[in-house]
Amino acid sequence: MISSARVKKLRAHRLPYKKSGSWIYTIFACITLSGVLLGSLWEGYARASSNEYAGYFVLQYLARYEASVSFRTLLGSIVWPSMFPLLFLIYNGFSCIGIPFVLFVPLLKGFSIGSISGYLYSTYGLQGMATVLILFFLPQMIQLWAVLLLSQASAHASIGLLMHHFTGDVINVTDRLARMLRMSAKALLLTLTACVLESILTVVFAPVLFK
Repeated sequence: MISSARVKKLRAHRLPYKKSGSWIYTIFACITLSGVLLGSLWEGYARASSNEYAGYFVLQYLARYEASVSFRTLLGSIVWPSMFPLLFLIYNGFSCIGIPFVLFVPLLKGFSIGSISGYLYSTYGLQGMATVLILFFLPQMIQLWAVLLLSQASAHASIGLLMHHFTGDVINVTDRLARMLRMSAKALLLTLTACVLESILTVVFAPVLFK
C-alpha cells in the first residue's frame, strides 16, 4: 500500500496535463496535416496513372451520396465507420504499447480527408468543391476534432501505463486513464453529432449536388 508521503511526492512531481498534453496535441495535428497532404498527392497519382484500384475506397465512400436511401439507413452507414477509429483509440489507450498504433489514426483520418476532397475536386471541379464545403467539410472537421482530442488523451494514458512499469506511479496512470475515459465520452458525442449532421446535409443537398 502506498503511503501518504509517497502519494504527495508522486503528485508533486507529475507533469501537468496541459503542459504535457499540448505538445502531444501539436504532434498529432502535424501528423493529420501530413495525412491530408499525402491523401491529396495519392489521389493525384492515382488519376495520373489511371489506377482504378487506388481510388476504390473513395468511390465506396461516395456511393452513399448517390444512392436514394432513407435517413435511418444513411445514418447507420455513417456512424459505424466514424466510431471505429475512436474505439480503436480507446483500446490502445489501455495498453502500455499502444502509442505507435495511436499515431496511425490521425494520419489515416487526414489521408481520407485529403484523398476524398482531391477526388471530388478533380472529378467535378467547382461542383466538387461545393460538395466538399457543403457535405464534407463541417462534419469531417467535427470528427477530426474528436479524433485529435481522443488521440491526445489515449497517447497520454498509454505513456502513463508505460511509465508505470518503470516507476510504479499508480496515481499518475489512474488520473490519465480517468481523463481518457472522460475524453472518450466527449469524442463519441462529437462524432455522433457529426454523423447526424452529415446525414441531414446528405438528405437535403446530395440529390442536388449529385444529380
